[in-house]
Amino acid sequence: SAAGDDDDSAAGDDDDSAPATGDVLFLTEIAEPQGPTPGNAKYVEIYNNGSAAIDLSGYTLNVYANGSSSANSSTPLSGMLAAGAAYVVANNATDMMNEYSYTADLISGSITGNGDDVYELADANGTVDIYGAIGVDGTGQPWEYTNSLTYRLPGGTPSVTHDLSQWTSVPWGDALSTNAFTPGVYVNQ
Repeated sequence: SAAGDDDDSAAGDDDDSAPATGDVLFLTEIAEPQGPTPGNAKYVEIYNNGSAAIDLSGYTLNVYANGSSSANSSTPLSGMLAAGAAYVVANNATDMMNEYSYTADLISGSITGNGDDVYELADANGTVDIYGAIGVDGTGQPWEYTNSLTYRLPGGTPSVTHDLSQWTSVPWGDALSTNAFTPGVYVNQ
């Protein structure tokens, strides 16, 4: 690059406009409750594995229900997400606090996945990360998460097509008995 140029854009440009490398967002935890936990205690967790804070204002969390090939709902994200931090989108604030003792970053009635629906993290360029397969009803699929806590294994990376090898699911009763829920916490190592 040219002298005085701090990125790889025009010579003499000193505007810090080059994108930071290693800044990545991805889905890390999906809760789809079963009784006695209220059904509105659903949440989705997103993690910043990058080296800098990320402005979430250009991102959406989309839900594709029952095999739909177009998003049934889309939740715009907001705020800054620090490097190494998680962001939780929950269906209901009261149920989130009562069941997990956690205050979500965003409340959206669109967090309605019922175990066979797809969650997609997207930006203006399209899919950033995805859980499930768009256009496929997850009932009976290996990625079905009905009545489960589903979370990304350490070492995970974003994928524009679902990568089942990065995920594991715990039946809801087992998740309750072992207190496996970790909204707001993801260790990617």
